[in-house]
Amino acid sequence: RLPEMWKRRPVVIISYKNTLHGPCLVIPTSTDNENAANPWAHKLSIEFEGDGVASWAICNHPATVSPSRFLQFNQGMVWLPESDFNEVLSKLLKWLPKPF
Repeated sequence: RLPEMWKRRPVVIISYKNTLHGPCLVIPTSTDNENAANPWAHKLSIEFEGDGVASWAICNHPATVSPSRFLQFNQGMVWLPESDFNEVLSKLLKWLPKPF
């Protein structure tokens, strides 16, 4: 059986002060069209590979990873538009438990 995070995929990095030192919180992305019905997925306005394939940020699957695991895609690091980032962050915060 393959490990949970076995294949390479783009992620949205949720980084305090835009640093990539120490553990980083990431939101995985997917090109699976079934995510259109997922209330925790946000359709991104950008294409990672420039191939016309839509991507969704899966906001209820955050993970903490070491920056040493990051690889850059063909065009290097891609910055999300502010509106996409804010929506991803909003869905992540809604998914997290609230204090009692």
